[in-house]
Amino acid sequence: MTLETILEILRPVLEAYLGELGLFMQIVTIIGSARIIFKPLMTLLETIAEQTETPVDNEWLESFKDSKVYTVIIFIIDYILSIKKPVIDAVRNNEDS
Repeated sequence: MTLETILEILRPVLEAYLGELGLFMQIVTIIGSARIIFKPLMTLLETIAEQTETPVDNEWLESFKDSKVYTVIIFIIDYILSIKKPVIDAVRNNEDS
């Protein structure tokens, strides 16, 4: 597979990231990418930590989960990058009034 083929396959995603397909598609692409990357990565790290015999990786994972970096990442993914249905309902109720 050549570089040109890879770029042609990734072209719609790159256009969405750059906002060429509109702001909504840019936001949806960022939300989806963050969830697609972060959730499986954390599941993989937790599984590796559970399956190994040494407690060092379990302690490292717990210290990472207690860190501010992890807290910020979780906040961004779960709060900022989520589209909240109650907020959408509230907007619709205000429009109906």
